[in-house]
Amino acid sequence: TSVLRTEQAALTLGGPLAFSAAATLAVESTNGVTLAGTANVSGAERKLHLREGKLRLASGADYTLSGTARDAVSLGSGSNRQAELVIEPGARLRAGGIYIDSVSASTNCACVVRQEGGRVDLTHSDTLFIRDHGSSDGTYLMNGGTFTAPASSWANVGLYGQGYLTVNGGVMALGRLAMGYKE
Repeated sequence: TSVLRTEQAALTLGGPLAFSAAATLAVESTNGVTLAGTANVSGAERKLHLREGKLRLASGADYTLSGTARDAVSLGSGSNRQAELVIEPGARLRAGGIYIDSVSASTNCACVVRQEGGRVDLTHSDTLFIRDHGSSDGTYLMNGGTFTAPASSWANVGLYGQGYLTVNGGVMALGRLAMGYKE
């Protein structure tokens, strides 16, 4: 795992993001990280993990993590580490899945994916997993844009912690929905 940590100022990455080997890019940011470039990364072991802070996919950003992992994009880490992923209008994210989790006994670890627009396309059989562990809320808040998942896939909401799926706008096409974990 490689860690990108920003503490004193915000950081914007406008160029291509590449993984030379199987790795996870972990982001910890007090002041925010914006991805404004592109990535076309294949392989199940190439992942993006937002441990803490805010990560923004800017308008025009186009990121593909084409591996088959359900946690290709993940949020959450441990106590007192809140995380928010913002997908802006005009951004595009293609990945195996989005996984909102935390260490099982964690507190004050709320994680939010806020889709303001853009397009999210997921491919794993467990495409969306909202709050597996942790005692704080896990939320996918969709205010605009498009979200697609295969018809045979599962969206799991709240297994060992509170999970919320809210659609205020846009179009969300899920496969199957499970309150808890698929059975």
